[in-house]
Amino acid sequence: MNEYEEMAEKVMMCAYWNGNIIERSNVISLLEERSEHVLCKISAVRTVLSEYGEITKTPTIHFLYYSLNSKGLEFAKNGCFSGLEKMRVEAEKARKRAFWNSFFRDVALVIISTIIGALMHAL
Repeated sequence: MNEYEEMAEKVMMCAYWNGNIIERSNVISLLEERSEHVLCKISAVRTVLSEYGEITKTPTIHFLYYSLNSKGLEFAKNGCFSGLEKMRVEAEKARKRAFWNSFFRDVALVIISTIIGALMHAL
């Protein structure tokens, strides 16, 4: 895996955590283009993320910085990545919980409105 493929993995993960799914080939070609014009790898990644309308939150930027920096690669894998993975899992749980809460709320509203409608019709 070359450095652009590694960077593409990071960009795709960040995009996924922000709710977007983007194609690897698009990301790699954009990174190759942008890396020629920007001095720092993290700037290239930030540029590509901004083109997809991503909001680069601080934990994401720290993860990218450490994972693109060879000295911090182990830290990124062990520290930041596990923390961000936990955040992603928690966000997914919250999304599912919100769906079921709204589903049961809607069902309850239908039942209540049916009962009220039946009572109004009876009177």
